[in-house]
Amino acid sequence: MGYGGSQATIPFGGIDMNFISGSPVISSFTREMEFRRAVSNICDSNGNLLFVTNGVYIADATGDTMQNGSGLNPSVYTSWYPDGLPPHQMNIIVPNPGNTNSYYLFHCTVDDPPGNLLTRYLYYSEIDITANGGLGAITTKNQILLNDTLNAGKLTACKHANGRDWWIICHKDLQIFI
Repeated sequence: MGYGGSQATIPFGGIDMNFISGSPVISSFTREMEFRRAVSNICDSNGNLLFVTNGVYIADATGDTMQNGSGLNPSVYTSWYPDGLPPHQMNIIVPNPGNTNSYYLFHCTVDDPPGNLLTRYLYYSEIDITANGGLGAITTKNQILLNDTLNAGKLTACKHANGRDWWIICHKDLQIFI
């Protein structure tokens, strides 16, 4: 998914690049969710979109807000950007190693705006993709995993060498004053 040009208002425009056939198939689409910001998405093993988030809410495969999918990242900063959080890498989705129907969303926001772009909390939410008739639902939301002084965004993940588990990596803010 991406953008073909600059669309700054709802509905948002964009392009899909589908490589399932082996050659790219490019299509233009109108979307309700903004994709230029803190976006994460995940597909099934056949390449079908399961859900997507912009750091403010989660949309199901149809583009509608997922059941219990609004209200991510409780902070005043999140309320300033209802179309998606500006910093990149503010969220990441990984499969739950213990349940093939479950996914974890790790996410954060800016907790001390406007002067500081710092994150105080790294949250996780859990999504059951079989709930709500197969469109999914958030079963656990905004659970604090880490409370520290972190850089806004910069979340990444790496699959463990055991081929099952995941490492989630975030950066502590190391402001050095001289």
